[in-house]
Amino acid sequence: LLTGAYTRVFFENWVKALQQSALDGKLAVVMVDVDQFKYINDTYGHEMGDRVLQYIVTAVKGVLREKDFVFRFGGDEFIVVLDSVDAEKAHKVFERVNQRLFESNPFPFAIVISYGISQVEGAGAVYEAIKQADHAMYQQKRDKKA
Repeated sequence: LLTGAYTRVFFENWVKALQQSALDGKLAVVMVDVDQFKYINDTYGHEMGDRVLQYIVTAVKGVLREKDFVFRFGGDEFIVVLDSVDAEKAHKVFERVNQRLFESNPFPFAIVISYGISQVEGAGAVYEAIKQADHAMYQQKRDKKA
């Protein structure tokens, strides 16, 4: 595991198991994307890009509980699943992630993430929540550029 996050295949299997368990609690699904990641790779090289991804996963895991998950969804995108957390608490978790990224940044450039949060009330809605979180994450990216 390059980043220390679970893989997308693991995520798909986790969702299937979740659907079979008839989850009735709430989950917060957070879609995370690294801002300017292509620039980092192009300017500093892919090895540096890999170190950035590892750094971000470490920062995220540092604020998660044992029952939460971080999955690498593809490239520089991650899905974080927070168990029994509403969207407001998920925002607070990611404020702490951003604080960690800022305070302990070992790189000669800023590490900035964009994220979107969606609430899931049952296992059958996980994929819809991912779409909503993805949309919210891209909205955050657009807002930063405006």
